[in-house]
Amino acid sequence: MKTITIDLPDAVYSHLQDSARLRAWSLPDYVIEALSRWKPATTGTKASLRQRSTPHHAGGIVQPLTLDDDLLEEMRDDSRG
Repeated sequence: MKTITIDLPDAVYSHLQDSARLRAWSLPDYVIEALSRWKPATTGTKASLRQRSTPHHAGGIVQPLTLDDDLLEEMRDDSRG
């Protein structure tokens, strides 16, 4: 096994500690398990959108929609360049 060092924001480190504690695991074991599950899911396989069983989180809301928003008009008149 290889030893690594990573710098994490305090909030991320606290979240990992809390999650590990809830499962009664040590923090290193929790991180190893998470990385072990992440690697096969992200390498070597290309999935189409039809093969996805759950939505992919692409980030937070930039600006919430209101009743006055006209998305079709925005797509037709895209002034972003």
